Amino acid sequence: MFLFIMAAPTAAADRDGFRGFTWGSERDLFLVNEQKSVEGQMGAVSGVEAYKLKNDDLNFGGVKADAITYSFFKGRLTAVSIDFKGFDNFEKLMVYCKKTFGALTGSVTM
Repeated sequence: MFLFIMAAPTAAADRDGFRGFTWGSERDLFLVNEQKSVEGQMGAVSGVEAYKLKNDDLNFGGVKADAITYSFFKGRLTAVSIDFKGFDNFEKLMVYCKKTFGALTGSVTM
């Protein structure tokens, strides 16, 4: 499985944020939506909380993702993780994200 991480500095080129949630916006605005808390998304990092929207559209950049997780540091949106499988999907997402958000700051293979 591949995990692709777009941190807030990477997405600075996207002025609106991610899917209507502005980078740095307060968690309370996000919590208005139906969501569930995700444990251990960022390991044991103090001040980080992560959530998945219950009815989130998992189609992203031509790929059907397994999950999209929104991470908040000290109550502010700082990262979005897109979980998916397969190298073909990895390549499609890389092209889409570079075009949409700019240069990549990190990717993890698991």
